[in-house]
Amino acid sequence: MSDSPSRSLRTAAMALSLAALCAATVPASAADFVFTGTTDSGPLAGQAFSGSFSFAGAANTAEGDQALTAFTLSFAGQTWQLGDLNAGAFMVFTAGQPLGLALSAPGDGAVVPDVEFVPGFADFSEAHFAYKPIDLEGMPQLGFGSYTLTDVTPAVPEPASVALLLAGLGVVGLRAVRRA
Repeated sequence: MSDSPSRSLRTAAMALSLAALCAATVPASAADFVFTGTTDSGPLAGQAFSGSFSFAGAANTAEGDQALTAFTLSFAGQTWQLGDLNAGAFMVFTAGQPLGLALSAPGDGAVVPDVEFVPGFADFSEAHFAYKPIDLEGMPQLGFGSYTLTDVTPAVPEPASVALLLAGLGVVGLRAVRRA
C-alpha cells in the first residue's frame, strides 16, 4: 500500500503528459463565414441573397488569396455550390482583414443569372456582388449588390490553455489521491 500514492502520481503524470502532447498537436480548424446581402441595382434590385463558405486556416492571420473549401449561395431562386463556380474561388485577405470574395459562377443564359463576387481594394467596404440576368430580348442586364460577412468559426482553445486546464485537473486529482 505504501507505493499506491507514488503509482497514482506516476499515472497522473503520464496522463498529463499525454494530454499535453495531444493538446499541442490539435490542428487549426477551417474558418467559416456566412454572408447576407441585397441587390442595389439592376432588374432584380431589392432581391436578398445569402450563403456561406469556408477555407482552411485562421482568418485573423490570413494573408492573400485563401482558396475556398466550401461555398453555398442562394439567390434568385437558385442555389450555387462550390462545384458550380468557375476555377479560382478565393477569399481575399490583407493582414488578417477580409477584402471580400473573389469568384464567379455561370448561369444558364436564360433564367439563372451569372453571378460574381469582387473583393475590395483597400477594405471590405469596397467589395461587391454582381449579377447578369438575360432579358426577354436575350440581352444581358447588369446589377450590383452589397453584402456583409459574419465569421462563425467555432472558438478553438489554444493548446497552452488546454494544457493548463489539464494540469489544474491533475493537481486536483493528486490532492484527492493524497487525501484518500
